[in-house]
Amino acid sequence: MSDPKDTILIVDDDPEYRTALSEALEREFVITLAASAEEAKKKLNKGLNAVLLDVRLKDESTANKDGLVLLEVIRQLQPDLPVVMMTNYGDIDMAVEAWRLGAADFIQKSRLDIREFRKVLRNAIELSTLKRNYSSLKEDYQRYEPWEMVGDDPKIQAMRDLIDQVAQDGFSTVLVRGETGTGKELVARAVHSRGWRSKGPFVALPVLSRDLIESQLFGHSRGAFTDAKQTNIGYLEKAHGGVLFLDEIGDLPFDMQVKLLRFLETRTFARLGSTQEITVDIQVVAATNRELEAAVKQGQFREDLYFRLKSIDIRVPPLRERPDDIALLADHFLSIYRQQGRTKMTGISPAAIELLKKYSFPGNVRELDTFVQRAMMGNQNRQALIEPADLPLEVQQFSVSQSEPVRVPIGEGAINLDAELARLELAYIQEALQLTEGKKADAWRLLGLNDRFALRRRVRRIGEAYPHLINSFSLVQKLYYE
Repeated sequence: MSDPKDTILIVDDDPEYRTALSEALEREFVITLAASAEEAKKKLNKGLNAVLLDVRLKDESTANKDGLVLLEVIRQLQPDLPVVMMTNYGDIDMAVEAWRLGAADFIQKSRLDIREFRKVLRNAIELSTLKRNYSSLKEDYQRYEPWEMVGDDPKIQAMRDLIDQVAQDGFSTVLVRGETGTGKELVARAVHSRGWRSKGPFVALPVLSRDLIESQLFGHSRGAFTDAKQTNIGYLEKAHGGVLFLDEIGDLPFDMQVKLLRFLETRTFARLGSTQEITVDIQVVAATNRELEAAVKQGQFREDLYFRLKSIDIRVPPLRERPDDIALLADHFLSIYRQQGRTKMTGISPAAIELLKKYSFPGNVRELDTFVQRAMMGNQNRQALIEPADLPLEVQQFSVSQSEPVRVPIGEGAINLDAELARLELAYIQEALQLTEGKKADAWRLLGLNDRFALRRRVRRIGEAYPHLINSFSLVQKLYYE
């Protein structure tokens, strides 16, 4: 089955030329005709792929510029619709004006054969399609790649506001602090994407060995060292006009700290093996998970560089400080993976969210993303929601170990230690059943038991020895009498 033809609107007040052009193009395109600007406006619709428009339509009220007036109308109503202007004259001034107003091309009727006409139209349509696809991909990219900083926590909202200010400024050096996995590079990418430097490159310097970092950052000239067989452009030059991200700045060798400080103060540097000064226009964003103040006191990090870097200081809060954002982030990751066709899961259950809120998240947002992906892959039942049983054992066991145990005060008299330990065990079982909404299949995994019958066996063993304890725990009591 052949692809459908593109639809072209031809707007020309010369009936003979209009008809001849239509007949010449109708083998390749679906043709719609209009003799005036008013008639053309009525035929504008979403199904058009391009417009061929005579620049000098006969209209005394607009001094024979009705084509340009119509071009402005089309650009306002359908900005993605390519418009190719036509003329019988050498209208240089009009051609310039047409380009300014957004015409896709400007051609002279008498100088183009029909093959060139087809080529110009086809190029205009393909270019317009590419622009639309690029815009769509860019929107998806910005939506699903999280220099979209996901979260409603006030700390995140305040951080977003500061990022916007820094991005609009475009010059201030930024120090981003945060634990591993909090999203420090995402902050740097947000600084780039939300400001005027988004038109320039974003360059991230990878973690490198001490022997390579100077060459990679500043570049080197041919012959600077044994293996320097050609001149190499460093990351500073690659980032010209944009943003340079320096990760783990706290690990920068001391001698390199001096050279980086000089660059930040002068915005000039020389390649390794050269004395020629090079000037670049970049914004520097540095990140660290170290306490640089302590490193300064210990003589491991230059104090002057530290103060130069923290012109703007952004702290990325760990996930444990914003537990209410866990559900938003989990849904965000799932939406990305649904978009990629990797899962059909639609969300995460309240019980699973409660488990995650009790977890400490040493790996922060990156660790939560890993948990979501593991839950997707381990979801054997293909249910719509991530349930507690889909979460890793470290989350399930951590949640129980961190839950509040039953207090067992010791008075002046002796206690029955076995009975009190049994009470404590029942308290943990009760907590596990509450977290899993009474689902025994999830509760026994949460408690780290070996199989689905172990939970019932333990409850019955305790009930037989201490029947009065069972009645103190409603969910345990229900399980015992089933």
